[in-house]
Amino acid sequence: MKCAEHIAQDAVATCQTCGRGLCTECTSIFDRPLCEPCARQENRSAIAHNEKLIGSAKRTLVLPAILFPVGLTLLIANGAVHDVSTFFRAVVLAGLLAMTPAGWSFLNRYFTPGGGYIFLTARWLNAFLHLTLSVLLGIVVGPYQIWVSIRDIAELRRINAGILAGGYV
Repeated sequence: MKCAEHIAQDAVATCQTCGRGLCTECTSIFDRPLCEPCARQENRSAIAHNEKLIGSAKRTLVLPAILFPVGLTLLIANGAVHDVSTFFRAVVLAGLLAMTPAGWSFLNRYFTPGGGYIFLTARWLNAFLHLTLSVLLGIVVGPYQIWVSIRDIAELRRINAGILAGGYV
């Protein structure tokens, strides 16, 4: 079998995707034996997958970014802010509001908000307890979730830049 790219040279391996022959020079380009068209396709797929993950991480950041200024604006508009100390309290409350969805999603992994109770009073009590725990968990989980999202976006962008710099896209 001859190399698909360098017809004069004998193949020493085959492409793991399509089975085309590869010479020594072609096998040294990538970590595993791949022909150039298959490498391009894999890189395009990897970039598309990373872009989806970046979009998901960005969506994680949207709700806190909306809830914080909305909560702060509502507290200021309702006259809850009179001086620096009340402004600090308003910032803390707006931060709690912004982090609550992170606590809610974390808590939903283990408990359902309705609880499956037959009586309406028990369901409302369970939902209130769920919301209260979400606010408390949001204090810890929210900043961590924001940090992880920002870290993932930066890492995925770095990976995509590396793939693009390799030239096989």
